[in-house]
Amino acid sequence: MWKNHLIIAYRNLRKNKVFSIINIAGLAIAMAAGLLILKYVTFELSYDDFRKPSVYRVVDYAYRMDIHWWVLLLPLLLVFLVAFFTVTLQTVKTALENPVKSLRSE
Repeated sequence: MWKNHLIIAYRNLRKNKVFSIINIAGLAIAMAAGLLILKYVTFELSYDDFRKPSVYRVVDYAYRMDIHWWVLLLPLLLVFLVAFFTVTLQTVKTALENPVKSLRSE
């Protein structure tokens, strides 16, 4: 089974060279970025693993402001609504369009 998958992958690489290079480069960049983010997060979470327990990270600031939950929820809802209405309008526009016109332009 794996042999067949490898043969199909090799044939697709030879058939679609440019798209394959773009896909592989995108995968490599995404994996490198993911590893860098993972290393950064593990470094930040291990700030007190190698120090004495008497050393603490400064967490409280002098000019700290309390943020209400709805301030963070409002932009999220706004983005969701814009995306929802955009997809809905494009779907309705495509559904009402004559299919012959779209086939002629392809």
